[in-house]
Amino acid sequence: MRVNPKLANLQFLYANDQAATGLPEGTYSNLAAAKYLKDNDKNRDGTLSQDEVTLSQEAYAKLDADRNGKIDLKEMQAALKGQDAAIEAYYKNKKAERGKTDVASTLLASAADQDAGKYSAIAAERFVKDNDADKDGGLSRQESALSEAAFARLDQDNNGRLDQKEVQAGIRAREESYKTLYKSNASSRAIADLTSSLLKTI
Repeated sequence: MRVNPKLANLQFLYANDQAATGLPEGTYSNLAAAKYLKDNDKNRDGTLSQDEVTLSQEAYAKLDADRNGKIDLKEMQAALKGQDAAIEAYYKNKKAERGKTDVASTLLASAADQDAGKYSAIAAERFVKDNDADKDGGLSRQESALSEAAFARLDQDNNGRLDQKEVQAGIRAREESYKTLYKSNASSRAIADLTSSLLKTI
């Protein structure tokens, strides 16, 4: 993969404390993502396989958003989004950091460890799929088995059906409960029962 010459120049400037101010948001994170890919893409296919990185299997799986078994530039950019300040500091102090793990590797692992609603999202997706009798991608009140009042509170767009985001909004406050269940390999039934009981008390 070829790295954009402008990004290469920026990297040089950062490393030598000559970076100009007022750079567009995402400049540093995009640079770090491109450099990380270039440095680790051993077979030069433009993506990173599990054996090309030092990330844990769990971290790698979380970063592989499209679940195709490879991490591409867009997935890395998404994971590093909002980390410009940390990356800027790394490049500006590069000499002092020499010998340490590349900043992108550290930040990618950190981003992957942030659950940020991951478990409630999985539970919501499963709940919709399991109860979507007509397979239209959402739940009618009958399919959800909720009271009219509970259904109305969850149906934020008032379209008469609940989608995954609306279901997740109803259970998101119990993220830690879902995390515990998933980490302990609880049964699908136990997770579904928790979701159903939580939605009924909305």
